[in-house]
Amino acid sequence: GLYLMGSLGSLGQDRGSDLDIWLCHDAGLNMTARAALRAKIAGIEAWGSSLGLQVHIFPVQAEAFREGLTLPLSDESSGRLGRHLLLEEFYRTGVLLAGLMPVWWLIPAEHEAEYSAYAQRLQTLRLVPRKRWLDFGGLDAVPPHEFYSAARWQLHKSIAAPYKALLKLMLSEAYVADYPRVDWVALRIKRALFGRQPVSADHLDPYRLILERITEHLRRTAESGRLELARRAFYVKAGQQLSRPSACPDWRRLGMEALVHEWRWRAATRREMDAREHWKLDRVLEERNALVAELSRGLRLLGDFARTHAASPGLDARELSLLGRKLYATLERRPGKIDRVNPGISPDLSEPLLWLVHETTANTERWLLYRNPPGPTARPAKAAAGLVELLAWLHVNGLADQATHLQLVPPPADPHLAEHLRLLKVLQRQLPPSDTTPGTMEAFNSPAQVQKTLVFLDIGRDRRDDDPRPLRHLDQLSLTSWGEILVQRRYGGLPALLDVLCEHLDARPFDHPAAFEVHGLTATRTAQLAARVTDLAQTTLAWLASAGPDARYLLRLEERLYLIGWQDQRCRWVEVGDRGQLLELLGESSGRFRPTRMDPQAWPESPLALLLEHNRQDVIQVYYRVHTAGIDVWVLDDLGALFQQHLPQAWEPHFLAHQHRFFDTLLVRRLLHGAVSAAGFDQALCYHRLSRGERGWRLHEVPLPAQPGPYLELLLVTGPAGAGGHGHRLICGDQEFDALVLGEAFYATVADAVLRRRRSGGRYPIYITGVQPAETGTPWSVCALLRIKRALEHRLNAAIGLHGPQTPAL
Repeated sequence: GLYLMGSLGSLGQDRGSDLDIWLCHDAGLNMTARAALRAKIAGIEAWGSSLGLQVHIFPVQAEAFREGLTLPLSDESSGRLGRHLLLEEFYRTGVLLAGLMPVWWLIPAEHEAEYSAYAQRLQTLRLVPRKRWLDFGGLDAVPPHEFYSAARWQLHKSIAAPYKALLKLMLSEAYVADYPRVDWVALRIKRALFGRQPVSADHLDPYRLILERITEHLRRTAESGRLELARRAFYVKAGQQLSRPSACPDWRRLGMEALVHEWRWRAATRREMDAREHWKLDRVLEERNALVAELSRGLRLLGDFARTHAASPGLDARELSLLGRKLYATLERRPGKIDRVNPGISPDLSEPLLWLVHETTANTERWLLYRNPPGPTARPAKAAAGLVELLAWLHVNGLADQATHLQLVPPPADPHLAEHLRLLKVLQRQLPPSDTTPGTMEAFNSPAQVQKTLVFLDIGRDRRDDDPRPLRHLDQLSLTSWGEILVQRRYGGLPALLDVLCEHLDARPFDHPAAFEVHGLTATRTAQLAARVTDLAQTTLAWLASAGPDARYLLRLEERLYLIGWQDQRCRWVEVGDRGQLLELLGESSGRFRPTRMDPQAWPESPLALLLEHNRQDVIQVYYRVHTAGIDVWVLDDLGALFQQHLPQAWEPHFLAHQHRFFDTLLVRRLLHGAVSAAGFDQALCYHRLSRGERGWRLHEVPLPAQPGPYLELLLVTGPAGAGGHGHRLICGDQEFDALVLGEAFYATVADAVLRRRRSGGRYPIYITGVQPAETGTPWSVCALLRIKRALEHRLNAAIGLHGPQTPAL
């Protein structure tokens, strides 16, 4: 069966009406055939869209629908929220295009209460062959909770079509007033067709019958104001403009003229309704408030009805939750949220001229919008805490477009800055119409996520290019996946900016970074800061998203260093301090690999950014630079922690030999303890030489040094507290020296023993060739062992009169 349903062919049809089609298929279709059918439906809908038609085809299987199995909730499908009410709409508006008729038309209206038994009796008597009729079910057992859930659905539909939703909500209210003996509109049509009296097509118009049913109910309750609102909604839905002459009136126009005459509408009322496309803010707000109040009232009434009549609610929790999320995101009003004031009432709210008034006191600041020149008796149309919030509201609601002139009161000190115009252009570019509409139903399957963050620095604050004052405030605008636009003003300078960046990261999954931009529109200095932060933010976001939850990024803003990373599944930032504190921070080991990237401008004279970029897990990487003052050494251990040391007057071959002795001993020990596999032993250590040229720092891989020849081994056995604590020992050849036994003479005694074992007797630096850490339960990090080694070597060399390593004698 193929059915057209909805407003087409009725007074409710207008140029914007869509085509809703039920495609009723056989229950025997297998999964492959159903997939092919869905693909064909999608193709036809796309073709219709290319012709400017909104076509929605719903595949329906009669037996499944009767048992409550419907399409999932979507922007066009109400799912299970109002299945019986949807069926009643199908029966009152459905037009058979091809295929089988519904059994429902064979059941006399007076037997609707026993529909199932009557239909079964017809089939038992073989008066209704199953293959020639479709049975979708009857209207004999509509559960009370459906009225409430369907009302929630209509409230959702009111976001785009408030007048149509209002009529359907009022119809539901009329139905529940007669529950459980409901006089359905579909039954009225059936009675008229089955009756003996002749009936015209006009009096079978489903939308006209809807209005008739609502009118009876509201006259019974003596609510003339609500009846007038229902008539306005019907007039708008019909799309006729009776105040304008028509050379060739069709049946729709003639039908509406008859209704308007019956309503006794004056010519002025018709002119006002026909001028709806020219309604501006004040009139739209008045109508919006009336519609929202009526929709909310209907929802409350139907909710009370459902609670009163339903022993168990029977509501679909998931689908109601989805609807609740969308209604909350669209209709809920709270400070900083940009509310939408025009739910399909007027097509154009734009104004040629608007006035923006800036008022400040000792404790408060606000911006006021006027549609007419501000004066002592003028009332503002909108008030906001900041200019960003006010202009975002103007843009989202369409009051300000490319032709709108915005007049500031008082005028800016420098009219050439035109900050408000720059700001509006940014909003128009960054928030296109596709971003300023409510989110799709699919988006509400998940919690709201930030899609885009815009940050504006010092908006509304007069400052010059040479203004030395720091950043005072910022305005944060966030667009969420639910279609919400939120604006928040924050104070606190750079820390507030970093807070915004971290919150932006927290609001998105690691692998789905959202757009983040910073804008400075007041002076060159803020513009430069904005460009710098935007670049850093995008780099930071990309890095943290690609490297996972243990990643960190180091950046510099206004001569200060900051580290951003994840902690307890939250993004946090910390101010590092000076470069010494930075090296200490990067040298800390957390027991897991923490990949770190560094802003190249944070410390341009250091190769650290390049080293961190090449950092690899499970590999000890030794980087060094040879210059006239000695050798600078950087070591990134297998967990990414950093160790740095300067060796004055060191000799490169001796340095490499010494490094290889130490790390070879360390890796052999790790191999014995299973911390390094035999297969990965050769790849667990690498060396790179650093050089600096005109294009910056470069790396040159250095082959692993050859195994050293005979050498004096000096092994450190640490105590539980490390080198600075008690209990460590040094083994020199076959001698062992205990720090607890020797006390203050420990370093001098060990140094003397080393010198006596040297064949040349030279007083060149003493190096520890290996470290055997104490078994404390927690593995020692490589960088921690290197720091112990460095401290011991310093004390030993001081004992022989060397304040730093020197070139050894050949």
